[in-house]
Amino acid sequence: MKKITKLIVKTTWFNSPSFYFLVVVISAFCLRYYHLVQLFPFTMDEEYQAFLAVNTIKTGHVPLIGVNVAGTGLYLGPFFTWFSALIYYVGHLNPLFTGLVAAFIGTITAGLLYYLIWSTGKNTLAALVVGLAYASNPVLVSFDRKFWNPSLVMLLTILWLLTISKVKQDKRYWILISAVLGAALHVHYSLLILVIPSLVILGKTQKKIIWSKTASLAVLVFGIFISPLLLFELRHGFLQSKALLHFGQNQLSFDIFAKLKVMLGSFGQLGFLGWFSDMFTLFHSNDYPILLLVLGLIVIIASLYIAFTHRKQTIFYAIFLAFVSVLAMVVVYPGPISAYYFLPIWPMLIALGGLLLSQKEVAQWVFGLITILILIWITQSLTLTNHLGFSDKQKVLELVRSFVQNQPYHLEVLGSDSKYEGYRYLAEYLKLRPVSSYMDAYFDWLYVDQADKQTPIFNVVIYDSLDDSIEAKREWQNWQKKYDSWHLVTNIHSLNVLISKPKD
Repeated sequence: MKKITKLIVKTTWFNSPSFYFLVVVISAFCLRYYHLVQLFPFTMDEEYQAFLAVNTIKTGHVPLIGVNVAGTGLYLGPFFTWFSALIYYVGHLNPLFTGLVAAFIGTITAGLLYYLIWSTGKNTLAALVVGLAYASNPVLVSFDRKFWNPSLVMLLTILWLLTISKVKQDKRYWILISAVLGAALHVHYSLLILVIPSLVILGKTQKKIIWSKTASLAVLVFGIFISPLLLFELRHGFLQSKALLHFGQNQLSFDIFAKLKVMLGSFGQLGFLGWFSDMFTLFHSNDYPILLLVLGLIVIIASLYIAFTHRKQTIFYAIFLAFVSVLAMVVVYPGPISAYYFLPIWPMLIALGGLLLSQKEVAQWVFGLITILILIWITQSLTLTNHLGFSDKQKVLELVRSFVQNQPYHLEVLGSDSKYEGYRYLAEYLKLRPVSSYMDAYFDWLYVDQADKQTPIFNVVIYDSLDDSIEAKREWQNWQKKYDSWHLVTNIHSLNVLISKPKD
């Protein structure tokens, strides 16, 4: 009987790499879709993309540029906006559908990372550990729930690592690398940290400049990605080029310590976020405790050391060069940075650990510690919160509907960060369009089917009581004093609503 059992275990599909790949994918899927309706972040970033997509769908106008890059005067390419238009069309303009797509992209990324590690060393255990690490990490789970241009950053990073590790065996992989670098112009400029490693490795693997079919295809692919931006330049008097020149003339920001704090803190959070963490705080706060900064420093130094000492292997060398590029970006970039600027490097950290595990004899206790860490991450992911999640904002707007009915109203949301939480598009989707709102200065050029301007009968004011901004509290008090009579709608958790009574 024991022999039969051993034979079944040896021959069964349950002991194959495909089975463990499925374990990783299912784990990533479950953790990203868990309470997605409550946790889905729909902020101004998603709202901007939503209005662009809906404008494209309803007007038929296909834009040649995408969203603007904050603080630079530059614009990304339009491919992600076109992709968003397709997603919104399929999802009947429902923003929650984009959350499903974002979580699915994160699931694919976890599976691709598993395949990367397995294909590199054929070590199923190392691939499983790394795949589960990505699948369960609460920071990565949180960002994988956002549908915005950087949604594809981590997927493209892993795809780049996979292809860069194989260029010595097959030069045709340079075509895919060219596609990833071209996609950076449409997804997020943080992916440009991959340019220097790509060029250095190209120089090492291609000693002579020989024009070939592969080189032609690589240039053609990159040309396809850059073509809409070039067409936009020609039609609009080289607007992007002028903005780039102006941006390049800016003085370097010497607030290096603030940037280093963000970098160290974000790397520290990647290691340990904590339980019952608020995703809103994760996305907006740059206030990190000293222990996280120390942890982040340890993670960065250890990663650089591992990558540098194994630099004879192309994939390790690529990761090392990417780290150096990130450090250069922190120093050179003339402006403040946010945690999501490091999205390309985070999956590289996890991949680096997997590459090390797959190539060395590792004691069982090491895998035991990693298993404990993954279990901690799973519990942290399962206890994530978002006090400004999708479902609460939708409930607030449904309450507003019950008061204003179909009568014209003005929408106002207070708060330093909490006001940029997508209320204007959510109202549009719920067929509760205000005649005026606090976001009109940003988005009125994108509105479609605008009704004739009407005088609002109601004033709707939404305030997040967890917003500690003094200005927001003062605004809230001023609105309360502005009218003699208000309907006070029962608050939804931290969201409070004031609705003025109609005029007699």
